[in-house]
Amino acid sequence: MQAYIRHEGCLMRFIARALDDPTNVQPCGRCKNCRKSQSKFQPNPRDLDTAQLFLRQGRPIALEPRKRWPSGFPGVKRLTIEDVNETGIALCHYYDTGWGELVRQGRQASHQFSDALLAPSVELLQKYMRSLAQPPTWMTSVPSLRRPHLVPDFATRLAQALGLPYQEVVRHVQQHPEQSTMRNSYQQAMNVREVFAIAGKVPKGAVLLVDDLADSRWTLTVIGALLRRQGSGAVYPFTLATMSASASIWA
Repeated sequence: MQAYIRHEGCLMRFIARALDDPTNVQPCGRCKNCRKSQSKFQPNPRDLDTAQLFLRQGRPIALEPRKRWPSGFPGVKRLTIEDVNETGIALCHYYDTGWGELVRQGRQASHQFSDALLAPSVELLQKYMRSLAQPPTWMTSVPSLRRPHLVPDFATRLAQALGLPYQEVVRHVQQHPEQSTMRNSYQQAMNVREVFAIAGKVPKGAVLLVDDLADSRWTLTVIGALLRRQGSGAVYPFTLATMSASASIWA
């Protein structure tokens, strides 16, 4: 719908292509773009602010942990994941019009997450951690060779606001294709196998594992298993956004 609104050509042709209409649809001559007739309507700025506030007060999203490795995954004796993550939480869906818009802007344009994302993340995590029997006692983040400063910068500010020590113990040792280019869960798991490592001493307590985006959740799964094997407590993932359309609402 957003692409339709921004489209500058014939809107009838846009719809035909979106619906895979095999006919060669000519410009209709009737839509506002063909007639060069733009709407003069100007929304009330206060109404826009109210709508945006409503969108940004959506309910947070639970990140259910992966509990089984894909069939045929090398190096595991059992498909059941022994060092499974706890149920994590995400602030929003990536394509949400509310907070998702700021997440996309930080990843694609400014290469830094706005402080506007900090306060709602802190509020969400404080409520989330109060619900846990063993809340995190320290924080780390998922590193990236493509965007080396993006997540650590935000995680450092987040740790300070939450009063948790931040330990940069995870290393990204090998570049891999983006998860979105993988065709299935097995490829996504293999894509992040042996590309992360633990460097330094891992604290014993439960940890908040921070990333910007949860897509397949295999990155969080692999790093969580590494942290547990190195002696950490329970691993609680937190991401600013999730790509999963099936993610459940956290209450």
